[in-house]
Amino acid sequence: MKKVIFIMSMFLFFACGAKKEAEWFDRGEWKNGIRRHLANAPDVRLFYEQYHKRPDLWKAAFEYLKQDLTAVKAGSYDLGDGMRANITEYYTKLPEKARWEVHRKCIDIQYVISGTEKIGYKLLEDCILPGDYSPEKDVQLFDEQEGHYGIGTQENIFIFFPTDAHRPSLRISDAGYVKKLVLKIPVAE
Repeated sequence: MKKVIFIMSMFLFFACGAKKEAEWFDRGEWKNGIRRHLANAPDVRLFYEQYHKRPDLWKAAFEYLKQDLTAVKAGSYDLGDGMRANITEYYTKLPEKARWEVHRKCIDIQYVISGTEKIGYKLLEDCILPGDYSPEKDVQLFDEQEGHYGIGTQENIFIFFPTDAHRPSLRISDAGYVKKLVLKIPVAE
């Protein structure tokens, strides 16, 4: 009987926590006023946890997204506290030229400043055929496999945690020119 009560109390504890996290996510206060919607579905519990461990860093990231990024030159910018803004310009790729990737030390917020591209996403636990992890580059690559896809535009953002594999830079039909921001937020311990 004690075991049943313990299991039920743990279920209620986690269910209440999940409800609190879902309500926080649905309210959208985490967006810090940006008007772009989230194109993928991150793990809300993990997002809540990471956000609340370093709220100032997350607020700074979303504040950075509010500026006119079309005027910012391509390059890598140190934003402080381990956060970086990488702005790149490129032509979108054929599927055979774009691999799945995952990062262990950072969280990506990806935003297409101009142009459009297809971006794949899936849970890391569902990935097959992993390549070696490179600690220097903080990347592990994966070969071709199924996943979910969204279109990166100026109206949305994608957030990828270490539990999410992603496949950016894909062409939609013909190669298109893209300017893109990837904010790298360090994972909070």
